[in-house]
Amino acid sequence: MWCEKRPNGKVRFGERYEHPLTGKTKRVFITMDRDTASTRKQAQRALNDKIDELLGNISITTKRENLRFSELVELYRKDQLSTVSKSTYQRNYFATNSLIQILGAETLVDRLSAGYVREQLAMQNEKAGTTNERITRLKALIRWGVCK
Repeated sequence: MWCEKRPNGKVRFGERYEHPLTGKTKRVFITMDRDTASTRKQAQRALNDKIDELLGNISITTKRENLRFSELVELYRKDQLSTVSKSTYQRNYFATNSLIQILGAETLVDRLSAGYVREQLAMQNEKAGTTNERITRLKALIRWGVCK
């Protein structure tokens, strides 16, 4: 945190933070009447609150490290509750349950590969239509995860 004296006698306090999506450094400011130890503490708390509010609006959309497949599915389901009809949600709910069982709940999403998915689906010995439906649901889930 730093402070700048203003021409009108007030003090402007500033703080830097990194925007998680762009990686660029951003700044926030707050103006106080004077520069004392107590106003510095108040300014620091207020600046931290501003930064938390700004980052809170985009925290859902940022990439999480070591995201497990089951966590991605939970995020997907929460989003689907408000964006699709009840019957579509129900269909996707059970389809993603099956994918969790097939691919593993603890599988790291960023380490999923086409070969691993193909191998796991082949081990199920299901009809081609069922396998294709599972692939369609998985692609939709992954595309959703990339956009988020």
